[in-house]
Amino acid sequence: MRERKKYSSVRSTLKKLDGTMVPDGDWYCTLYHNEKLDGYLVGTGRVIKTVLGSWYEPENLRGISIAVKAMQNLQPNIRESVQWQLEQLTQTDVDKFCQELGLEAMDLQEFKDSWKDFSVNGLTALLLLGEEVA
Repeated sequence: MRERKKYSSVRSTLKKLDGTMVPDGDWYCTLYHNEKLDGYLVGTGRVIKTVLGSWYEPENLRGISIAVKAMQNLQPNIRESVQWQLEQLTQTDVDKFCQELGLEAMDLQEFKDSWKDFSVNGLTALLLLGEEVA
């Protein structure tokens, strides 16, 4: 997963968000790689939900840009975000993940049960697995 283009921008943004206040509702954060727009990290409350590519039209994003305004008293919760990502997975996602990493195929529930990485790295891998690409 580290070879994927957005890995470093997603991971560095997640690290910067650690301890940052986020709103209760919808929010987004701009991703940059080498000072160039790389996409958007999108969440609701303490749950980080998806990564959108730089092609995405920012006027279609809902909620508050936390890069500009972070006035609530919630912090993103990496563990809750990983759990939410796991709940959203499909068998197609699991097949893609196993294929990209050269792992033996497994069924969806087996994959969910075996997931142990509730860190920024684990969240980054799951977010990029479901990344919406142009």
